[in-house]
Amino acid sequence: MVEIGAARVGALVVLNAAGDIFTLEGESLTGGVHAPLEPSIGPKLAEATTLVCIATDARIPDPNELRRAAIRGHDALGACIRPTHSRYDGDSLFVVSWESRDADVDLVHQASFAVVGLAVEAAMRSATSIAGVPAIGET
Repeated sequence: MVEIGAARVGALVVLNAAGDIFTLEGESLTGGVHAPLEPSIGPKLAEATTLVCIATDARIPDPNELRRAAIRGHDALGACIRPTHSRYDGDSLFVVSWESRDADVDLVHQASFAVVGLAVEAAMRSATSIAGVPAIGET
């Protein structure tokens, strides 16, 4: 979560991506290359996805401005998951605002990028194995 004056912007991420994961600073968390030229050969179709919810208490009454926050969130997915939005992924992102605090909408857009990128990194770093499938980096 980040604060923009009196308002806050945060993100929740469920990460099961087909691509390699990077931090916003470009550190590879899964050993992938920065600019993959070959398509991702991931799991079967529709077996991978990243789900994101950006939430803010900033007053954003214009739906187009919420859409811009979603676009910035997708930009962060593109920076942190390489490749992203492949045919193996079912990536979805939602933005919600309960409009209780004044904030600069441009800062909300930029904060959306930051919080999604940080949430992707946190999801990767906190991953654990499930059903006998080890999480990347888990020993």
